[in-house]
Amino acid sequence: MPLWRDTGYASMGRPSRVRQVARKGITFSASICARMEILFLISVLVFVAMYAAYREWLNAAHRRWLGELDLYKKRLSAYEELKRAVGPLRAAGQVSQDDADRFARTMSDMSAPFMARW
Repeated sequence: MPLWRDTGYASMGRPSRVRQVARKGITFSASICARMEILFLISVLVFVAMYAAYREWLNAAHRRWLGELDLYKKRLSAYEELKRAVGPLRAAGQVSQDDADRFARTMSDMSAPFMARW
């Protein structure tokens, strides 16, 4: 019988159900190789899920920071408006009706930014 004919085994005389790891000479059955491939696939999927969750956490933290920055800007503009309303009082030492109206309008506009929680 010639050597090139297949006798039920894969090439090199090994059974077709057995794989051999290159350079180490370790053999695994097909079911063990399939399990190892599944475990590797699961670990890759877990890594991808963890990366996606991390990116979502970063996105949420950035949105929260932007919200705090927006609230800070609103509070700063309200403070500047209040300074403008009180400025004539400091200069003249007297309160006119226009100054009192501007102060009341500014105080009513300020209530929303300062009532918000961090």
